[in-house]
Amino acid sequence: MATPTDPVRINELNPPADPELEAIVHAEEASGADRKYTLAQILGLIARTAAPAVPAGRVTFATGPGPADEIDLQSLLADLLARVVLDPGAFGGALAGAESPEQALEELGFSAYFTSLIGAEDVSALLDELGIGQVARGEIFGLTASNNATDAVNDLDFAAGAAASDDATPVLLTPGAMTKRLDAEWGAGDGAGGRVPGQSLADGTWHCFAFRRSGGEDDFCLSNALSFTLPAGGTHRRRIWSVRRVSGSIVPFIQRGDECLLLSSAADVNVSDPGTSAALRVVSAPTGIEVEALLTATGFNGGGAANHTLITSPSMNDTTPSGTNFTFRGVGSSMSGGSGQLRVRTNASAQIRTRSDVSNANQGLVIVTHGWIDRRGRDA
Repeated sequence: MATPTDPVRINELNPPADPELEAIVHAEEASGADRKYTLAQILGLIARTAAPAVPAGRVTFATGPGPADEIDLQSLLADLLARVVLDPGAFGGALAGAESPEQALEELGFSAYFTSLIGAEDVSALLDELGIGQVARGEIFGLTASNNATDAVNDLDFAAGAAASDDATPVLLTPGAMTKRLDAEWGAGDGAGGRVPGQSLADGTWHCFAFRRSGGEDDFCLSNALSFTLPAGGTHRRRIWSVRRVSGSIVPFIQRGDECLLLSSAADVNVSDPGTSAALRVVSAPTGIEVEALLTATGFNGGGAANHTLITSPSMNDTTPSGTNFTFRGVGSSMSGGSGQLRVRTNASAQIRTRSDVSNANQGLVIVTHGWIDRRGRDA
């Protein structure tokens, strides 16, 4: 029986419970070959060894005759455990609030000693190996918006969440839940103004941003432009949503992820004799960005003439409707035409393109907007 001051060979430890590791140990001992154990195998063997049977002092890892290196594994293990065992809340908080990989590791308690043990060349390489390196561009979770119940005309409620900033090297923005007021210039925190200073309260599209204030806290602001100076010396930002203000009130909506549904659909287009040339039609969607408008549309001819209606994104080529290129087709009857639900990408002016191959007093076009799909900066 080894004394507390004697080296102990690995075969003198209690046999490990893991059959695979046990087989490795016995095979190496039988062959007499030198063996290099990985850090994971060392910790596995130690963890599976009853503590009273492991003497204090130095433990020798050797599998056959010849010199054997001695490592003070108990001290090593204690040091590793002291540095690695973390409270989950501290772990999440460190990652969310870190300005750099180096700061994240410092907050988590990883030392340069530990990084050298696992073979990382530097802190960034360690984070990459662990799969918790740089924040991926376009990431977003939560941060959904809704009309405030007390003042739906002017106020928006934002849920807590996280999003990568739109920088080339993004940081993770994690503002908490709060209400921001469009009818007041920006102020810090919940219940304060949200409008970017210097911008007038007006109808139109208002873009919602998460951003980081100069003091390091994350907040929200509202801007009627995509290019502007962040309040409070802000540095990092991300557009998380866009709303419309019409007739002095924020248009009521429901957001679920990327989807916006208007509480009341908007009858945007109702024309007769639409012409046979392409026309850009404005729908009830945000401007300044491209979204997929959720529409119901119909093209018809009351005189029974065969007709074809084409509804496309302005991003596509303008083409002539025909029997092989149409959205709706009327084959000829007392009322010929078609209708359906569509998803059509708008341009930055909230426009879509329509075109018919028949135009007279009997030809009509109706488009109703139900909402839109907004990628919220994932592809920027």
